[in-house]
Amino acid sequence: MNRKVILGFVAGIFVVLMALLFIGANDEPDKKPAAKPPTSQAPAALPASPAPQAAGKDYRKYLTVEDLIKITGTKFKLNYVDMKFNGKPDFTFSTTDEDHIVLTVTVLPGSRYEKVYSDFRSQDYKTMENAFWGPKNENPPRMLGFRKGDTTITVTRYIDAGQYPISVEMMERIAKTIAARL
Repeated sequence: MNRKVILGFVAGIFVVLMALLFIGANDEPDKKPAAKPPTSQAPAALPASPAPQAAGKDYRKYLTVEDLIKITGTKFKLNYVDMKFNGKPDFTFSTTDEDHIVLTVTVLPGSRYEKVYSDFRSQDYKTMENAFWGPKNENPPRMLGFRKGDTTITVTRYIDAGQYPISVEMMERIAKTIAARL
């Protein structure tokens, strides 16, 4: 009887140690967005990119919460930053009162522009070079995409409380702010 208790105790310790080693091997915790885009308007799925982002590239400076506040006059918060060329939103901004996603920014390689353009373009945005409104068949548009140098950007707005808190004019200013920092 004592032998079975001792073996059970040793087996339990072994399981705990293996679990600790497994957890310790995964030093970086899972990064999940704080909030998801509204289900009524899921973001348009951008084509997945086969090439990952170059190591060390940080594009959080492209658009800050302070920029959004200055452009819109409304308080927002940054919910999520991804920084991978994977076709998913890299920046997710929400209202501060109820965490409703109102703006996403997706960063892709410049080589992806033609594919994004052909998949989503509803009309060209003539004020900027290599820019377009989308997605197709939506009026008013909720996405502004553009390419500058080796980077493709899409800025997408979402409805909150039955209306867009970010106007088309504000989207233009947001896109121009990002483009100036590329």
